[in-house]
Amino acid sequence: MNNQQYMDLLHLLKQTDINGCITGSSLWCYDTDISDWDADVDIFVYNNQAFIDAVCQVRFKLGFDFASEGERWKWERQIKRGDTKQWLCTIKLDHPEYPQVNISCKPNQKNVTDVISNFDQTCIMNGYDIRRKVQVDMREMFTGDKYISMLNPLYDQDADAYTVSNWLRQTNRVAKYAMRGIDTTLVARAYIDLIDKVLATGKLFQSEKSSDFFDKTTEEFVPIKEGLQQWLDNIS
Repeated sequence: MNNQQYMDLLHLLKQTDINGCITGSSLWCYDTDISDWDADVDIFVYNNQAFIDAVCQVRFKLGFDFASEGERWKWERQIKRGDTKQWLCTIKLDHPEYPQVNISCKPNQKNVTDVISNFDQTCIMNGYDIRRKVQVDMREMFTGDKYISMLNPLYDQDADAYTVSNWLRQTNRVAKYAMRGIDTTLVARAYIDLIDKVLATGKLFQSEKSSDFFDKTTEEFVPIKEGLQQWLDNIS
């Protein structure tokens, strides 16, 4: 997809009454060529009714359809269940002329600032509230340059195994965003630092369950750290 297709789709979405926000990499299209990024357009809504409404608006007003039969099944199950509960629920929708749209429900977050404040890296902390017509861009807030990313300082960075294991689920984005022209060296170094802190802190709880979790998790940290260090060495 080219930049114009992204901008055309964003324009159409901004004309809807969806109670949610557009976030993420697709918003870079206004100031960067993202034609080869293969980026989706992410929409986060704030409650179950907004989720149902958003999927219906994108399908029936904009002509999108489910990206797969699996997405259709998820949607039908969601309608029957009638509640997104507290977890993240996402439906992917496709259109032959536009990028894929991902609609997610985050019921614990009530506005665009809440949503982007929970992203892992600063380079994607940018969002547009569709109904309120408000843009919130934090990409330059912490590094002074939106092309330099760091771990989100607003997010919990405690050096316990559980918190750090959640952070490390996104390590693939270090190379992914770097290939898009964003400096992610601060992110890679921060991940390594978090791993080192967990290993230095050791086991915080002595129960068998906690001990087993620490041993299993920190064993998985070692190749992740080695991969990040190798990536840093290769780009230096």
